[in-house]
Amino acid sequence: MFRFEYEDKECLLYCYELQVVEAMRGMAIGRSLMTMLASIGSAWGMEKLMLTVLKANETAVQFYKGIGFIPDESCPSKFEKEVDYEILSKRLPEEDEWDEDGSEEAAD
Repeated sequence: MFRFEYEDKECLLYCYELQVVEAMRGMAIGRSLMTMLASIGSAWGMEKLMLTVLKANETAVQFYKGIGFIPDESCPSKFEKEVDYEILSKRLPEEDEWDEDGSEEAAD
């Protein structure tokens, strides 16, 4: 589930939920879904892709950071250690910066 949003003068795509059944993990399904979501965001002119993840869900935190997400400027855990979640984001390339297979082109 996702939604287009406008926050702090930025157009962004917010991923509200992504679930892959445990038996299917490790098959690049999550990576493919996030790549498709990023492609949708780029096609609609969104500047970044954002999501919220619980710190206790270490597998998800590692997954998102492994595909290039970093703590967003708005992430409360940057300022308060007791917060049990992180807001992660990833800048989106412009639509013409995607390869034919949907991956981001390497920078020159």
